[in-house]
Amino acid sequence: MEIVGQSAQELHLQPRLLLAQESRWTLKHQYWEANKVADLPAKRATHLDKKCRILQQPTEEVFELLEQDRRGTSWARTFFV
Repeated sequence: MEIVGQSAQELHLQPRLLLAQESRWTLKHQYWEANKVADLPAKRATHLDKKCRILQQPTEEVFELLEQDRRGTSWARTFFV
């Protein structure tokens, strides 16, 4: 496992602490087209030789996707038959 920045244990606890502060929360499915920022590292991870890699900062590709989202770029849902 490669860890850059915070320890894996600290990163694992952060979402749990945030959820514990809220009395009600809901998990909802998002298609990958609606969340390209999350989809990008998931796709990249399939090509890594290590099982886990934690980055301290987002990559340039993530910043570009965030900028496209800010501008309102839409992505068509693609179906393969």
